Amino acid sequence: MSIVKILRTAILFLILEINAARGVAQSSDNFYVSPAFTIGYTFAGGFAIGYDVDFGIWRDYMSAEREFNTGLSYHSLWTQAYYDRWHHIRSINFMMETDYYDAKVGLGYVVDKHGYNHIVHCWAPGFYTDISFTNNEVYFPWIGMQGFWYNWSYFEGFEYPYVTPYVKYKYDFLQQSGIKNFN
Repeated sequence: MSIVKILRTAILFLILEINAARGVAQSSDNFYVSPAFTIGYTFAGGFAIGYDVDFGIWRDYMSAEREFNTGLSYHSLWTQAYYDRWHHIRSINFMMETDYYDAKVGLGYVVDKHGYNHIVHCWAPGFYTDISFTNNEVYFPWIGMQGFWYNWSYFEGFEYPYVTPYVKYKYDFLQQSGIKNFN
């Protein structure tokens, strides 16, 4: 199965998840979108910058004091592999989060543009993981670690997995507006 089919399936699942969220919640109070901006450093590489967009359903699995959210997340990261070359990592992930941690697991691919005028594209599919923590203050950043592991036989542009510690600023629209209370 190609990575394009996997990403198309994930997008279809995202559309179904949105419809299910509306059906389960019976209002838009339980569905949220949360964009995030990421700055980090990739080991054996260099500076990394990216963004995430989380699409989640607010659910109360345990009790009113412990909320557990699930959903899908789109991740995009540009990391400096060499002094003049940047690799672009994209992934679609299953997400779960609480007030204090955020965990993501998914599939994606990395792209390396090289050659004259960077017109040659080389890409490889891979497995993405991410975990981050915060202290639940509204403007406090998330601190985390993300990794992207790929099959080296597909992609010879970088000899190591992409492991990146980062700081992320996450904005939850519903939490900011007061509709959803995480406390």
